Amino acid sequence: MSKAPKMKDMRERLDNIRREIEKLQAQESLLLDILGEEPTKTVAKRAPKGSVKIRVLELLESQGRSGLNAARAVELSEANGDTLDRGSVSSLLSRLKQDDVVVYDGSNYRLKKYTGMPSAITPLRTSSEGSF
Repeated sequence: MSKAPKMKDMRERLDNIRREIEKLQAQESLLLDILGEEPTKTVAKRAPKGSVKIRVLELLESQGRSGLNAARAVELSEANGDTLDRGSVSSLLSRLKQDDVVVYDGSNYRLKKYTGMPSAITPLRTSSEGSF
């Protein structure tokens, strides 16, 4: 049996499915019109291509010393109306760690500048270091 009849069958099936979708959409439109409702689109707003790294770096900066993980980054981004893919964020955080931009403590990533002692706190000198 050649592939041509199978392809033809699949095309016919696809056309039938598309016609069925059109019928269902027309029925939905009619019912929404009768009910006086507007159709709702539930398309998630994704971050523009190339801006995921910028967005994640902004989130890391905003979280400071507490840092974040991929799940928290997605959650914070969604709260601001942007959608980030958790897998992409996880991969990006891992790359940032390899590039020595962030440090991972086993649960959170944070920018390297937030891993040391806070600049507002100065170490105490002991009496052996001289006079106060």
